[in-house]
Amino acid sequence: MSLKILCDGKLEVVVPRGFDRSKIAGFVAENSEWIIRTRHRMRRQRLAHENAAPVSLPDSVQLVATGEIWKVRYRLEEGREKVSLEATDGILMMQGPKDSESIFREVLLMWLKDRGRQLLPRMLAEIAAECGFRHDSYKRVTVRTQKTKWGSFSSSGTISLNALLLLLPNDVVRYVLVHELCQTVHPNHSGEFWKVVQRHVAGAMELRSKLRRSEVLPEWVYAEKVALP
Repeated sequence: MSLKILCDGKLEVVVPRGFDRSKIAGFVAENSEWIIRTRHRMRRQRLAHENAAPVSLPDSVQLVATGEIWKVRYRLEEGREKVSLEATDGILMMQGPKDSESIFREVLLMWLKDRGRQLLPRMLAEIAAECGFRHDSYKRVTVRTQKTKWGSFSSSGTISLNALLLLLPNDVVRYVLVHELCQTVHPNHSGEFWKVVQRHVAGAMELRSKLRRSEVLPEWVYAEKVALP
């Protein structure tokens, strides 16, 4: 059996098929203190979110991994229905209707994903050659904006990379790319795997510790509420 407090505060009880439902009330009663504590905690978090000041969208996006800096300009227009982005000469010009801040952020992330698709596969290939990995050690590269992973390697031979890597320092990005390349040799996290990683990346464990999303990414990337600068 398990208990879950839903966003609206309702209690969800999950039981195995064929379970004696007459025992549910007793199980809920036994966990009443946890239910009360969890509801209070969720209510505090909800109120904190509602009262939190929005984070400003960026006036520039720095791709630290490559040294690129793109200035961002925003324009709100009456009667406009969609948000558009035009990238020219190091400037990202965004136009959209009023109250479209959250959409501006999503469009910026889409642009970042496109930029990642242009840059990250090439960076991966260069590091693979530098470190002596076989040219066929992986079959293809995909770039997305995952919420929980910086990279992964699948049994089908696909290396998936997070476009947000472009916002990180080059040495951290290199560690992630080497990590995924090493997965092509040791598709696990065994001692042998980490030996290979550390052979190719000096200070690999220190770089690994830098990869806490809330510490390394700009606030606008993950903030729930954003506003124009």
